[in-house]
Amino acid sequence: MENDDDMVEDWDDSRRALGFIALLFLVLLGGAALIDSIQADPTTYTTGEGMDWDILFSEECNPRRFHDLFRMTRETFLALVEELRPWMAENGRDERYSTIEERIASVLFYFAHPNSQTGLQAVLARAGSTWSTCLHEVVSAIVNTLQLANPSSPDAVVGHYAFNYFSGVIGALDGTHIPICRPNGGEAGFRNRKGFLSQNVLVAVNFDLMATLVVTGAEGCANDQQVMETARLHGFSVPYGCFYLADAGYTLTSAILTPYRGTRYHLKEWLPGGSGRPRNARELFNLRHARLRACVERFFGMLKEKFPVLAIPLPYTDVRFQSDLILAVILVWNFIVAREKLPEEVRPNDFEDSDDDNEPPPPDDDERRATGDRDQRARHIISHFSEYQLTGFQRH
Repeated sequence: MENDDDMVEDWDDSRRALGFIALLFLVLLGGAALIDSIQADPTTYTTGEGMDWDILFSEECNPRRFHDLFRMTRETFLALVEELRPWMAENGRDERYSTIEERIASVLFYFAHPNSQTGLQAVLARAGSTWSTCLHEVVSAIVNTLQLANPSSPDAVVGHYAFNYFSGVIGALDGTHIPICRPNGGEAGFRNRKGFLSQNVLVAVNFDLMATLVVTGAEGCANDQQVMETARLHGFSVPYGCFYLADAGYTLTSAILTPYRGTRYHLKEWLPGGSGRPRNARELFNLRHARLRACVERFFGMLKEKFPVLAIPLPYTDVRFQSDLILAVILVWNFIVAREKLPEEVRPNDFEDSDDDNEPPPPDDDERRATGDRDQRARHIISHFSEYQLTGFQRH
C-alpha cells in the first residue's frame, strides 16, 4: 500500500511539473508574439524610447491607429499644427529638443489617454519637467490661437414643425462639473454637492455642437445661476431678439429661455414606459424645449468620451492652469468638429447635474416680460399641436 501511495504522489508531482512547463511555454510564446507585433506596428505599442514619431507623422501610419491615438485625422492634425506653429515658434522651446509636431501630438495623446504622469513619461519618453513644460506651452498656444465658434443663426430651427415657435434661438447652455485635484488655495468652495472637488464650467453651444461660450474657474459649490452672473460681469451678452435655451436652474430672462418649473421636462420622462403624450400647453412646451436643448447634453457626453482627461480629476493644483486646460480641450473639440464628421450620437448623461431644485430669485421686469413671451409660445405650440390631432396626424 505504501508503494502505491508513493506512486500516486510521484504521478501528481509529474503532472504539476508538466503543467508548469506548459504554462512557461505559453508565456514565452505570448512574449514572442508581443515582440513581433511591436516590430510589425510601431504605432500600436511603445518601447522604452517612446513613440516612433517619424512613422506616426508619415503616410505609413494606419489612419485608424492615428485617430485612436490623437482623436483626429492626420489631415486635421496637420492643420492644427500649422495653426499653432506661429505662436509656438515665437514663444515656445527650441526645436532642437523636440519638434512642434511632437509637442502637440504629446498633449493630444494626454487629452485622449490621461494616464498617470509616470506612465505618460514612459510612453512619450520625456522627463517629468520636460513633459510639464511641453504641456504648459501647447495649452497656452491653443488658448491664445484658437477661437470659439459663433452662435447659430436666429433662424436655424425655423422650418422644423416642432420648433417653429423658437424663432430667435441661437443655441443652448448649461454647466458641467469637471473634477479637479485639491487646489493651492485649499479645497473650500470647490467641493460640490456630490462630494467631490470640481470646477463648475458654463458652456454655451450652437446647433452644430460647437462651443460659443466657456466660463471656467467657478468653484464646484457654485450653482449654475451664480456662474451665469459671473459671465455677465465679464461681458457675456446676447444679441437683441435672440436667446439661449437653458434648464430650470437658470433665471428666465429675455436672453435665457427656461422650461416651466414643476412640469415634466427631461427627455427620459417621455421615453416608452413614461407618462405618455403631453397633457397641456406647458408639458408640450417643455417637451419641445428639452428636445432642442439636448444639443448641449450631447456636447458634454461626446466631449468627455473623446477626451477623458475632463472625466478624471485634473492632476494640477493651479486653478488658472486647470481653467486653461479645460478651455484648451474644448477649443480642440471645436477645431475637430469644424473639419470632421461628428461621431455617433451619445445618449445625454448630464441631466443629473442640473440645478432644477434651486429656489428662483424674485422676478424682475425682464423676467416678467420673458414669462409672458414663454406663455405665448406655449399657447401657439399647443394650438398647432391640437390642429394636427384634429386632422388625424400624430406628429409630435
